Amino acid sequence: MNNLHEENKKGNFILTLKDRVTDEGIEYLVELAYKLEFGEVFKQDTAQALFLYDLCASTNGNPWAFNNIAEMYRNGKIVAEGEKPNILKAIGLYEEAAKQGFPLAMVNLGNVYDGQCGEEYRDYKKALKYYKDASDLGDVKGMFNYANCLHHGWGTKKDPKKAFAMFSALADMGKADAYFYVGIYYQEGLAGEQDYNKAKHYYLLGASREDKQCCNQLGVMFGKGLGVKKDPLIALEYYKMAAEYGDSLAYVNIAWYFETGTGVEADMDAALRGYLLAAYESEPQAFIELERILQGNPPEVKFDRIKRAAVEAVFRRVVVVSDIEGAESPKERFERLIAEAISYEDSGEAMVMKLKPIISEDFKLELVGPNGENYSGVLISVLYALLHRIADGE
Repeated sequence: MNNLHEENKKGNFILTLKDRVTDEGIEYLVELAYKLEFGEVFKQDTAQALFLYDLCASTNGNPWAFNNIAEMYRNGKIVAEGEKPNILKAIGLYEEAAKQGFPLAMVNLGNVYDGQCGEEYRDYKKALKYYKDASDLGDVKGMFNYANCLHHGWGTKKDPKKAFAMFSALADMGKADAYFYVGIYYQEGLAGEQDYNKAKHYYLLGASREDKQCCNQLGVMFGKGLGVKKDPLIALEYYKMAAEYGDSLAYVNIAWYFETGTGVEADMDAALRGYLLAAYESEPQAFIELERILQGNPPEVKFDRIKRAAVEAVFRRVVVVSDIEGAESPKERFERLIAEAISYEDSGEAMVMKLKPIISEDFKLELVGPNGENYSGVLISVLYALLHRIADGE
């Protein structure tokens, strides 16, 4: 296929091509553009993808094309160097698709207005409106997000009974995210009926679909003995499953088990690793637990443990690229950092300042608190302390 984007630069090629495109071929061209955009089947070519989307949008106002161009603006695929994604342009294009009753565009508009593109665009009433529009058309994502708004009271008053009915309908359709909410409603009796057995049933359905929140809640149920025989070992296994699926709160729960020796041998280092890993994901409870530990006595013992735990936690965050020839392994990268730290021979404060950009670049280390506080410097200092001990031969 010729490079259509380059051909279009030569003149009014798009106008000529438009006359050759039949309505029946539009959907095929949009699908082709999508494959080009994401490199499916064909070699990835964003410029050609954009050209084809433009062609389909301008030919018959194809809503899928409008939506996908909007996505390209939103995700920064169409942006001048050094500029931010054009969210306002994306909104305009989503609206063009939404006017034609395209539910995916409605959901995407809801995503923009519920704050996924930044606080400056947050407008829960608009998000609610678009999610409801998509829901009324039977769109599953629209239904789920609309139910979520009703559950949390985003853009409207909380309506637990209506939210529960919608989550239940979605669960019957097999939507994994809905299993968690139906389980919570039964566990807490949020819609009137409290039933631990039903809650467990839905959590198990979600766990079978690798839903992290359902796994975590099963850990809670077995940990506290809610409708089941209390069993810390089973609880810990579910927490580990949740952590593997990316649930930050599960790391806190695992850490508490190791800190208190519940069902396992007490291991403070393992506990600190769990709290730190959760903190890296900005889990609020992790900061509460770390603050509690940091204020414990004797402080030097606690700090020594946090140093070791912090380094191991950082290693867990490093992406291993061992399949790329010549790439440094995490161990090699860390050894290089140690060598560079030793070679500085500066004061502690100066060394930390020099280490900070290096570690941030290599380990992508960033620790942000629940209210936006930046704790990265604290962990940089922790890492420095360990490096200093190694440099001194300890």
